[in-house]
Amino acid sequence: MIANTINGQIKIFNSIPKLFELKPSSMRYDLKDSSVHYTDGFREIVVPTLEENQYTTVLYFDTDNDLYTYEVETYTEEEINLKDNEKEYTKYIQRVLIGKEKYLKLCGEFRLSRDKGDINQEFYELLEDTLEPVRTELFLGQFITAKRKLVAIGSTDITQEIYDRFFNSLSNSIEELY
Repeated sequence: MIANTINGQIKIFNSIPKLFELKPSSMRYDLKDSSVHYTDGFREIVVPTLEENQYTTVLYFDTDNDLYTYEVETYTEEEINLKDNEKEYTKYIQRVLIGKEKYLKLCGEFRLSRDKGDINQEFYELLEDTLEPVRTELFLGQFITAKRKLVAIGSTDITQEIYDRFFNSLSNSIEELY
């Protein structure tokens, strides 16, 4: 990227323009010698290397280095905390959505099993009631706590197969999301 100060305003260009507004009669301005472009004020834009918690602000012409670059600012401690809180909030929202989806799919599976006659109404209600603490934690995006509650419930009432599938699903989600 390159820039030039034209009529007191810094303008950014992807490349030397074919037509330069300060020399409108000069066709194919981009094909002129680079010394012409330099004389007319075109300079490279150098983006500074940023350290953690820094960001660029205003583009300006650095006369000492004969180039355009950006001013660098550092986030305040308050801005960093706010940014970290926002990231953590976003993670929680993601976990809530994934938790709801996982549990609702499982509930749909239970309901279909009941409707097909693979499980009876009594066992279906037992599953719903027994897994309620796990469901609550998943709806809050708390996979670790949901897994802990599932372990506390055990496999006796809900069958080993359902327990193992649910346990493995929670374990995989914890690995992915934390």
